[in-house]
Amino acid sequence: MAQSIKDTTLNTVKQLMTKVRIIHLVTHGLLDDFGFGVPGAIALAPDPTPKTEQQDSNGFLTAGEIFDMKLNAELVVLSACETGQGKITGDGVIGLSRSLIAAGVPSVVVSLWSVDDKSTMLAKK
Repeated sequence: MAQSIKDTTLNTVKQLMTKVRIIHLVTHGLLDDFGFGVPGAIALAPDPTPKTEQQDSNGFLTAGEIFDMKLNAELVVLSACETGQGKITGDGVIGLSRSLIAAGVPSVVVSLWSVDDKSTMLAKK
C-alpha cells in the first residue's frame, strides 16, 4: 500500500529514501550543476533551520548527493521536468538517473521533457 508523506523536507525525504522499496517523487527537476560534477537536482522543501545553522538545507536533493547514497529501492519514479537529461559523456548521460543507478536502484523512470502540472496531477490519481 502506498504511503504519502506530509513532511517533504530534504532531510526527511533523504532518510525515508533509504528505507522504502518504491520511491515516487512528484516535484520540480533542475538541470544545473550544483558543484558535485554531476548535473541535476530535485526540489524539496528546505529544512526549517535558522540561517546560522543552515548548511545543506536549501531543499535541493542533488544528483551528487544521490550518487553517494545507499538505496534499497527497486524502483524510483521522478515525476518532474527533464529528470532524464544530464551531461552527455563517452559513458552516456550523467545526471539524476545515473546517480540513482549508482546508489543501487535497478529501475528508474524519468522524463526527457517538461512535465505539465495538470497532467502530472491527473497521472498520480
